[in-house]
Amino acid sequence: TLLPCTGALTFCIELSVGMVPECSLNIPDAEPHQSTDRNECLEDNGGCSHLCIDQPMGFVCDCPSGMRLIQDTQCEEIDECLDTDLCSQVCVHVNGSFTCECHAGYRKIPQMGECRAEGEMGLVALSSLEGVWQADTAGSEHRLLASGNLGYGPLAAFTAKHTLYWGDSKKGAIYGISLDGSSQKPVLVLAGLGAVRGLAVDWFHELLYWTDASTCSINVAPLSGSAQRLLVGGLSKPTGVAVEPVEGLLFWADSGSSARIERANLDGQDRMALVTSAIQNPVAISLDIPRHLLYWVDSGLRTISRVGLDGHHRKTVLESNGYLDKPFGLTGQVFWTDKETHSLCSVDKHNGTSFRVLLSNVRSPGGLVVIHPVLQPKGTSLILHSYAQKLTFSFYEICFRLISLWYVMYLYGVLVCAGQGVCGRPGHVCPFQCEPRLFGVDLPHFFCLVPKGGVEG
Repeated sequence: TLLPCTGALTFCIELSVGMVPECSLNIPDAEPHQSTDRNECLEDNGGCSHLCIDQPMGFVCDCPSGMRLIQDTQCEEIDECLDTDLCSQVCVHVNGSFTCECHAGYRKIPQMGECRAEGEMGLVALSSLEGVWQADTAGSEHRLLASGNLGYGPLAAFTAKHTLYWGDSKKGAIYGISLDGSSQKPVLVLAGLGAVRGLAVDWFHELLYWTDASTCSINVAPLSGSAQRLLVGGLSKPTGVAVEPVEGLLFWADSGSSARIERANLDGQDRMALVTSAIQNPVAISLDIPRHLLYWVDSGLRTISRVGLDGHHRKTVLESNGYLDKPFGLTGQVFWTDKETHSLCSVDKHNGTSFRVLLSNVRSPGGLVVIHPVLQPKGTSLILHSYAQKLTFSFYEICFRLISLWYVMYLYGVLVCAGQGVCGRPGHVCPFQCEPRLFGVDLPHFFCLVPKGGVEG
């Protein structure tokens, strides 16, 4: 009887009832326990990313010190800060221990290592058949922001211009709604689209990205709606989309037969798969930008998971708890909507604890977005206090390890790493104005406008 094997072994032979199966290599006429002269490690390192160890029966993959083996063949660096979720944002190694720091716009809560946004409390906006609801992140207050039957489509916000964007998959349109209360009437931004499933705002370059389930594509347009362009086509069933414009990255989920989560540059180039296994139906994604993490909700597995923006350090945050039967929207804080229970819910983003129902009895809750100015920075910056002098690497190395930056300076005796971010793709730093050129006849790209007499960075 053939039984499944794992690793490099390809099948098992059951010797007798009650005995442990013995495994054999998939080599013609090979007998159990028979050794062969073949060294699989000599062929493409056995498929191992780092160390391949040949054995009498097959081989095993291994990792150097400071790394761990995942999925039998791949090694990734051990990140004790991420593994333990010690810090909510920046984790700095100091004398063999860890110290938590916060990005600009946040304050650190003593003894907790938690960073909280300064200023007013953040807001959560969610779509429904009744219109767009707005609630504070504590769930203590809520009101109907805009009424109208535009459906429970995806939402995105441009905080600096107090505008909320709402995708209507049935009408194939995207609308804009004022967040300052000046008008509750939605304004048409784009029409003639297909089934809009995901929506994201690039606040850095003032662009709107969306997934279209009808054309199986990722698309982009200026916030004015004056033009549009298909960036990535040939997808199976695209759902959620998210952008990290400061680092020049675009993310999307595909819930088709080969479900996956991918990333690319903001112009759709240099695609890279982040998640391809143990995933069924990712319906929404969201970013935790301070920690460089991507979250997704899987309606097939009924889970909320996360992964690093490089595809490493994957973790399941929450498994089915009765409120993940029909999830729709998700934000990286973590908030999500559930159609089955008509609820807006939240949990601790690290470990899925502190479950709360912020709103209930919402008629067909749909997409949602968290709104706060600190979530859409125009660049990246980090203040490191004077104790950083005790670290084992230089100030410049600290900055380069932590953020995309352009310069380092001292401000009132405190080290400041400040940056303008990249221009359309990782590594292309622009200290001047970054102009998207996505809607001409040429290949889409981003261009760094250098002032007269300047030098492009």
